[in-house]
Amino acid sequence: MSIEREPFTYKKYPNGVYLVRETFYRAWSLANIFVVKGATKDLIIDTGIGLWDLPGFLKNHDLISKKKPYEAVATHIHFDHSGGLHQFENFAIHRLEANAISTGDAFELAWHMTQAEILQPPTPNWQAQDYKTPNATPTRVLDDGDVFDLGNRKIRVLHLPGHTKGSIALYEEDTKSLWTGDIIYQGPIIDCAPTSYIPDYIKACEQLKQLAPYVDIVFPGHGDIFDGKTLDQLLTDYLASKQACCSGVKDSMLRTAFGVMVKVHAKPSYWTFFFTNNNNFKQQRFGNT
Repeated sequence: MSIEREPFTYKKYPNGVYLVRETFYRAWSLANIFVVKGATKDLIIDTGIGLWDLPGFLKNHDLISKKKPYEAVATHIHFDHSGGLHQFENFAIHRLEANAISTGDAFELAWHMTQAEILQPPTPNWQAQDYKTPNATPTRVLDDGDVFDLGNRKIRVLHLPGHTKGSIALYEEDTKSLWTGDIIYQGPIIDCAPTSYIPDYIKACEQLKQLAPYVDIVFPGHGDIFDGKTLDQLLTDYLASKQACCSGVKDSMLRTAFGVMVKVHAKPSYWTFFFTNNNNFKQQRFGNT
């Protein structure tokens, strides 16, 4: 007899933080979802691709309270992080990406999915080719320096564009915890996509490097959790790779060329090209997923 699996798994970390992952999405872009427990409010950081009932799972496992408010926040607009925002009555995203999630902007959401990546479709007749991130209107738009007040803990918004124009990190000073989204993680960094801009990315990493001595634990958007020393080394390595080169010019050319191609031609888009022609990148970033 087969045992029915749940659509998500979870693991507990110190200071009331839980890592949640989608069970039935098997792709290199599988994103981390985090729950931060607070005295008066719980915070969900990133929401996955949105095919399965995330709030229901979190409630069933007491990861969010049925008796107090909870709010979701996306570290950036890409579909693997924002796809489940529509499932939450209250959610936040940076001001520069609020319109994109409200209108379902395919270019900024960057969705790409194949049937093989979905191990258990949400409905019997579901097809990957029909997937799109549902439009959703944020109840809160974020700016740099904003704070999520959870009662006994405060988590500050750091606007760090580069991966996307509205990319944010979240920092809790009391626990020295940092949530980085796709700004930094252990693996090759996506900084040449149409929504990316390398000069901004460099500035973002320089800012995080200044913060690194005050970070004990990093919760990235993909892959494993790591410590502040690893954060500092990852940032050092990335910045060194961009020194003494004309990365700004190259990046500008890439963004112009690929941006025009994506906006003029619905298919094939640069996202499809990028995701289907980077098998080596996929293996380096997340291994055999």
